Amino acid sequence: VIFIGDELAEAWADFKEEEDEENEVEEKEGAEESYSVRSNRAFQRYFGKKAKFSGISLGAEGDTSSNLLWRLLNGEMQDLEPKVWWIIIGMNDLVVHGCSEEVVLMGILRIAEEIILKKPTAKVVLNGMLPMARMQDKLKENGDKKRVKRWMGPNYWASIRLVNKHLEEFSGKHNRVEYFNPAPYFVNRSGKQPAVKNMIQKKFPNIPTVAGYKEWLEGISNKLDKYLNSEEKEEALNNNKSDNVNTEEVEENTEDVEENTEDIEENTEDVEEGSGENN
Repeated sequence: VIFIGDELAEAWADFKEEEDEENEVEEKEGAEESYSVRSNRAFQRYFGKKAKFSGISLGAEGDTSSNLLWRLLNGEMQDLEPKVWWIIIGMNDLVVHGCSEEVVLMGILRIAEEIILKKPTAKVVLNGMLPMARMQDKLKENGDKKRVKRWMGPNYWASIRLVNKHLEEFSGKHNRVEYFNPAPYFVNRSGKQPAVKNMIQKKFPNIPTVAGYKEWLEGISNKLDKYLNSEEKEEALNNNKSDNVNTEEVEENTEDVEENTEDIEENTEDVEEGSGENN
């Protein structure tokens, strides 16, 4: 699996075990390891050398959809042949650059279409956008048409839900595209109004806690299990069908050979009878 996207995916890159002062966010007092190291360790648990699936992250902090598309068009995916391309992008388009929902959606889908075109045997997974808000923030399900105070985190949720809805619809129309819903790992719906969980705000926009990354990665691993197992079963079924067709062809050819053999024997008898009459 190759994860491509922005800083959400970059957190899973292979950092050296040293202090990362810019991104360091301690969940417990006295924690010895940096945020980046602990995030990467969570990734290695599910996609490292000893994990069930192998994965690498090609995330880049600050990337927008256009940045990521440029990378893909300029050789980043040229020599890579994973079974799955997992796309995590859109946050910076919406939050940092203030793009409309339509522009954000078009950017994500353009990336998916490029991978579909260039990698015809791979599966593409569209990871839904995460809630860009602080822990415990109440999320607004319906957006303000004027988008007033848009830089306040909770106001993004309506826009994010709209983009995610269309991503899911797109995946339903394409056999090689799947949608992954991250909301169960970052949105708590137990109360009257949905609230954010597993997110922190060290700098804007927001990023998951290490615990949030762990839950998210476990969910991704479980989904991959289903995706890839269903593909293997379908491939095995197609192989069985192919074997059955070949068996039927062999049986038909055998019958033809037997019929031809009978014809030859009959012709031989006719020749022998003709020879006897001539004698």
